[in-house]
Amino acid sequence: MGEENNATRRIHDPFFRWLFSDVGHLRNLLELAGKVNLDVGEFISTINMDTLVRIPDSYSEVDDTGEADLAFRVNVSTGAPILVGVLLEHKSGRDPNVLDQIARYVNSVMKIYDKNRAFSGIPTMAIIFYNGRENWNPLKRLEEGYPEYFRGSVLPFHCAFVNMADIPDSDCLTCEDVATGMGVVAMKTKIGECRAA
Repeated sequence: MGEENNATRRIHDPFFRWLFSDVGHLRNLLELAGKVNLDVGEFISTINMDTLVRIPDSYSEVDDTGEADLAFRVNVSTGAPILVGVLLEHKSGRDPNVLDQIARYVNSVMKIYDKNRAFSGIPTMAIIFYNGRENWNPLKRLEEGYPEYFRGSVLPFHCAFVNMADIPDSDCLTCEDVATGMGVVAMKTKIGECRAA
């Protein structure tokens, strides 16, 4: 199983990074994801997706930046000059350290260095896009044991999990951006089919 997960990562991670580093493709990916994930849908309703800007790879002070980690900044939809962060993390298999990994990225990446700001960090939405074969969602166990008061504030960032298998092929095929639609379909392709290709 470990070899399959590594092979899948080698196939899908660079593709995910290449395709969705483009803000046009990212906008369409977020719209597709928003149809199957309420958190993503609510998030995109609060931002102006026309203002998405990729944070260059040189941003990272984190040594283990992966092949599919992408960071963006975007303005809120109110028109106020307020930025929030968007961090994409792609996983093809279970990763028990994914939330710690994202926390390091957010802490390192999502900052605005301006002496007039009271706090350098910016609110960030991290979205884990998953296309593995096993049933997995790292957010399900996150709040176990915490009193109700702390629910929703366990992480220092907002996080959503999107199983790409949940995005209907029909939505992908009718997506106005053919590259994004076909890209999501390709990401959903099983490892055996990738090897046969």
